[in-house]
Amino acid sequence: MSRNIPSAQGREDYIRVKLVYEGQELVAVPLFGKSGSISTMVKGDGLLKIDMNAEGIEAGDVVEVWPF
Repeated sequence: MSRNIPSAQGREDYIRVKLVYEGQELVAVPLFGKSGSISTMVKGDGLLKIDMNAEGIEAGDVVEVWPF
């Protein structure tokens, strides 16, 4: 993960992400916008799920991305 993403505990969040290489690593970069925004879907490569028991994701965490 390229940056911290906060999330409220007790709620699942789905974040659109763009995948980019930084050196030899594939990094997920969040694409923020309104949930109905088509442009973030067009620019994005997939979705990242933040579990309802988590309070967010920290930069550098290994995450699973569901590709579009």
